[in-house]
Parts: sequence; C-alpha cells; structure tokens
Amino acid sequence: MPDKIPGPRWKRPAAMRGAGNQLTLLQSMRRQYGDLVCLTEGSSLFREITACAGCIAAFGARHTAAILTRSDVFHTPPPLARQLGLPRSSQHLSSGLFSMNGAVHEQRRSWLTPLFSQKSIQGYQEDIAAGCADFLDTWVPETTIELLSEMRRLALLMLGRVLLGRASAHQDCIALLVEELLALRRAIGEDIRQSQRGRLTLRLSECGDQLENALRTRIRECRDGAAGVRCLLSRMCGAQWISDDEMIGHVTAILLAGSEPVAVCLTWTLLLLSQFQDCDAGVRLDWVIKESLRLFPPNAIMTRLTVRPCELDGYSLPANFQVILSPWISHHDEERFPRSEEFVPERWATARPTRFEYLPFGAGSKHCLGSQLGMAMATTSLQMMLARYRFLRLGDEPVDWKISVTLMPASDILVRLRPRRG
Repeated sequence: MPDKIPGPRWKRPAAMRGAGNQLTLLQSMRRQYGDLVCLTEGSSLFREITACAGCIAAFGARHTAAILTRSDVFHTPPPLARQLGLPRSSQHLSSGLFSMNGAVHEQRRSWLTPLFSQKSIQGYQEDIAAGCADFLDTWVPETTIELLSEMRRLALLMLGRVLLGRASAHQDCIALLVEELLALRRAIGEDIRQSQRGRLTLRLSECGDQLENALRTRIRECRDGAAGVRCLLSRMCGAQWISDDEMIGHVTAILLAGSEPVAVCLTWTLLLLSQFQDCDAGVRLDWVIKESLRLFPPNAIMTRLTVRPCELDGYSLPANFQVILSPWISHHDEERFPRSEEFVPERWATARPTRFEYLPFGAGSKHCLGSQLGMAMATTSLQMMLARYRFLRLGDEPVDWKISVTLMPASDILVRLRPRRG
C-alpha cells in the first residue's frame, strides 16, 4: 500500500511554483526518504489532476524503467485543453500522439515512426539548413538580441519548413499562432489570479480555433496533392484513414513538442558556450549538446497517472495515483555523472549512461518520436550560428531558471552578436 512508502504525505500541499522550488523539493525528498517517496495523500502535486488519489516521486534508473516501460498502467495525464474544459474543437489540438495511450498509441506510433527515421531526416536536412540561413540573414552584427525569443522563432521556422513545406503560404500564420499558443500555455500553468486565468483561457480557445482552421486548410491541400513530396505533412496525409481532426492533433503535437524543446536547448547551449569560449572551438559539438541537455533537460519533470491498481517495487498503488519522475535529478546524480553540476562536454568521450539514466527525450514506449529531428535541427543551426557569430552575454548576474512546460531561463537573456573574423 502507498501508506508504507516513506514520505511527508502532505494532505493539502501548497502549490509549488518555480523550478527552484520543484526540483529542490524533489532533490531534498530523495535525500531524506530514498528512491520512492510518498509526497501527498488525496491530491496531486505541481499540476491539477481531478480526483487524484495521491502522489509519489520515483527516482533511480530501476524505478524509471519500471514506470516508463509499462504504458498500459502508467498513462500520461489528460491534456490541458481537456482539463480546462475547452470546446471540443479546441481539444483536437491536444489529441495527438503524446496524449494517446494503450493500443491506439502503439498503432499511431508505428505509423509515424518511419517518417522520423534517420533516413527521412536526411531528406529534411536541406530544409533545416535553408530555414536557418534565411533566419540568420535577418540578424544585424553587433546588435543585441533576446536569446530565448530568437531561438523560438528559429526553431519554428526550421520545423515549419520541414513540416509544412517551403512554399506554404500558411507557414508564417501558423508559426505566429503556435508561438502565441505556447505563451498562453506557459502563462496558464503559472501562479496567476483566477480572473487572469479566465481571460487567458478564453484567448487560448480563440487562438486554438484559428490554428485549427489554418492547419485544416493546409491538410486539405496536402490531401489533394498540392504540397511537394518533401513536405512531412504531405507524407503524413498519405494515411487516408487518419481523420482531419486527428491529423490536426498530430501536427499540433509536432509543432509544440518539436519547437519549444529545441529552442530551449539552443538557448542553454549558446549561453553555456558564451561562458566557456575555449570550449567553442575545441570540443565536438555533439558532446556540447549532450552536456547541455544533461544539465538542462527540457522535460525536467515528467508525470504519469495509474489507470488501474498496480504494484511498483512491491508497493501497491491505487488507480488515479500520480507518479513523478525527474530526468533533471537523474542527470545530476553524482554517482553516475561525477562533477554533475559542472559543464564538462568531454565526459561524453567515455560516458555511456543507460537510456533510463540519461533521458532528455524521455524513454520507454513514449520516448520522443522526433528526437532525431530535434537533434538535427539543433546541430545544424548551432553549426551555422557559431560559424557566423560569437554570442556575448550582457551582464554577469546569475541566470535563474523556471519550469514553464519546459526548463528555461526565468527571464530572457540579452546577448550581443559579435561577428567572427576570417
């Protein structure tokens, strides 16, 4: 029974807002109670889950594997649109692969997997590079930019080229709507007054309707053969048995999950390189990206929900019980990653963690399907940006961070674009 799992067992936990609170709390709970901790009884933690029976945190590769490989028992919680009670039309935007479970998830994942294979991604490489080149042409040397905001624009541009096609007249409109949708989701997830939440939820619904209409038009064009064969969406639309409503959900999931983590990864990586200039030219770029993702995994906290009574490490859990995992804590385990708080890209010359010790893209049956595409976007864009510029951070105050869907800087970072000579 959960009552045998050690932990504080809060009855009415205060809302834990801010990454420092959440991650520091989980880290201290592990140190105090061990790798399984009962955090709450009768309520969820960090996010609202209706009629939640309680919450445990599970740490260590063994527990992580036990949870992430049992997708029949440990489901992803309901999407935000459903929790907020948005109109059914808006819920299409949250009906993609990441919100699916069980046999339906397995079937849809089998359909999508070949489209995100290494061979397929090689075919998208030209679009990624062209999108990045067009974006970099808008920058003016020796000017100051807001790094996270710019990386969001870049990630959406590259992904839009791959997904929607270079000649899509809808790409700019869709990119702006996705950018606003992500901002609204972040705002609603933060500690705001109820009056503000109502206004933001209304705008979220309106923005969702506009995005759905734009995507529906583009999907119809692809189904009618108007899109080029190299457009990812046109390949997806070859599956005539997928309804337009469901296709909208999958496309939205790719846009949201494929852009924000890449933008955050680029931001942290460039910020780290701005502090370690000698690393810029002397270390393999893939090691730099891996180390950045180790220190700042976008999915710092993951949540699962039991759909029926089950056992975990000999303990019985009831249905509708929240389970919290933290890749951030796994990545900062001093035994697995010595000098875990330091930026040491060279560790990847020999480091060979298991997929449940190092999981910046998740693991198990819901491992991020687009992880290779995300890495291709990050690697290509970093190569091109670093070939043109050094990124000089303005100011030397410590960078704070927060969890707002992903692990990101608490405020945008100002950097100066210093051209490389020669």
